[in-house]
This record gives sequence, C-alpha cells and structure tokens, in this order.
Amino acid sequence: MTSFCYADRLAEIEKTIADYTQLKQLVNNELFTMSESLIKTLENSLVIAIYSLSEQLLKNTIYKILEVQFDIDQQTPKDRYILGQMPPERYPVTPTIERILAEMKFYYPKFELYTPSIVMNYKDSYVKLVKARHDYAHANNHTQNIDFDSAKKFVEYLNFQYNDINNGNYISKIKSLYNLLNKFVDKEHFRNFYPHYEAKSNEINELVNELDTLYNSDESYDIDYLNDIYEPLREGYTILLNITEESFSEDIEKFKNCIADI
Repeated sequence: MTSFCYADRLAEIEKTIADYTQLKQLVNNELFTMSESLIKTLENSLVIAIYSLSEQLLKNTIYKILEVQFDIDQQTPKDRYILGQMPPERYPVTPTIERILAEMKFYYPKFELYTPSIVMNYKDSYVKLVKARHDYAHANNHTQNIDFDSAKKFVEYLNFQYNDINNGNYISKIKSLYNLLNKFVDKEHFRNFYPHYEAKSNEINELVNELDTLYNSDESYDIDYLNDIYEPLREGYTILLNITEESFSEDIEKFKNCIADI
C-alpha cells in the first residue's frame, strides 16, 4: 500500500495507451501485418490497469480520511484494527460509480461527485471500462470500442475530486461558481438581472479570486478538461462583470453561450 505511486502508475498507463493507439493505426495500414491477439492483449492490459488504478485511488482515499498510519512503529490500536478489517492487499473495492459514491458518502458524508457535461464523455467511457473488467473476470472479453484515454481521464478527475477533500476544493469551487452563474441564464431584462447580480457579485468575485489563486499556485490544476470547465465560466464571469443596460441584450446571449455546454 505504501509503495503505491499514482503518478508512476498513470505514466505507465499513458505510455500503454500511446503504444496501443500506434498499433491500432498500423493494423489499418495494408503495408503491415499485425496480430489481433496482440491488440486484444493490450486492450485487456489497459482495462485491468485503469480499473486497478481507480480501485487503489479509492482505497487510498478511504485510508487518508480515516487517518490510518502504515508505519508499524507509529500505529495505534485504531490503525491496527482498521488495517485488520481492511487489509490493503486483500480488501476489494469494486470502483463502480455507485460503489464510489457509497464508500465516499459513508466515510465522508460531504462528498459530492460533480460531473459537468464536459466530463460526462469521460464518465461514460469509464463505466464501459469497469463493465469490461467485470466481463473479463468472467472470461467474456468485451474490450472493443472503449475510449481508454477518456476512461483514464475520468480516473484523473476522480483523483482531483478525492484530493479536494484535504486540499483547496478547486473542483468544489468550480461547481459553486457554475451554480451561481447559472442563476442568471433565465434573466431576459436588465431590470430583472441587475438586482440579483448585485446581491451575488461579492460572492462570485471571491470565488473567482480563490480559483485563480489555486490555479496559479499549483500546476497540477492546468489540465485540459479542467480548463475546459473553468475557462468558459471565467469568460462568462467577465461578461457579467462588464455588462451594462445598453449592452445587456447582446452580452447576456454571449454569457449564455459561454456556459451552455458545461
């Protein structure tokens, strides 16, 4: 358990995905003869690797929430009891979305899995991969048509959600910002918009400042799909910040378009 390194495991998966993608391209090239069994082997390997990474991440998060100490010299009776009930190498946690929510809600009731539209494609690929892992375990290999890169990205996203518990709550703040901005989507007239915006503007400004500070303080937040969520929100925020009665009709449409696909 203590030897688990998320970054190393993720790098290995990304390399395998790159190799797999290259082989798939060669299969479609008439100049090359490629064994389908090799492709299937790589697919099975990716299913197991991504599934296992997600399972290990979930277990790691549970141990962190429970503040389990793995150093034998520093273990308390509580640590020994938890590790006896949930031994790292033998405690199975099937990382389906339903199981993730159940486990996290049990150990950390405030946990919410925020899945904006941009992330749903990754989630769908991940669900398909978890099902393929179950099928593989029962000797029924359904690994075709899985977008492994998207499934991997959803595990990355889960990692951010888990880390949000103890870190800066970056994703939670993005969700809060979206919920605040989304309240203005149905405002058709400036007189209806402005009082509501004035009442929430300080809260919105504070959230944006906190998000900008977090983003600039940690390069791990600079990931394409997180940027695809935050950047449109940031642009929408800027439009509302500068909106006037004269520009309202045009600007509110721009604002709606900014956040429509999040």
